Amino acid sequence: MSSKLKEKGFLVENDFSNEQFSKKVRTAQLEGFNYSVIIGQKEKDGGLVSIRERQNNEKDPVKMRTEKLDSFIDELTNLTENFK
Repeated sequence: MSSKLKEKGFLVENDFSNEQFSKKVRTAQLEGFNYSVIIGQKEKDGGLVSIRERQNNEKDPVKMRTEKLDSFIDELTNLTENFK
């Protein structure tokens, strides 16, 4: 699934370490990634991705959602096109 994002020109970093999930999410937050895409067996089986949006500060609520990978790619593409 990461190859689809890379093909569209998005920066992708995979984390297959044995760290706890919460530590992986925290590391991505500290490194400034706007989105963390989580793909477990359930998502893989359904062609879905779980998306966690970066919090601007600790008081912001965590925004999580699950959707089809292609929908997420379309969203990112629209965001980058409107940003230019």
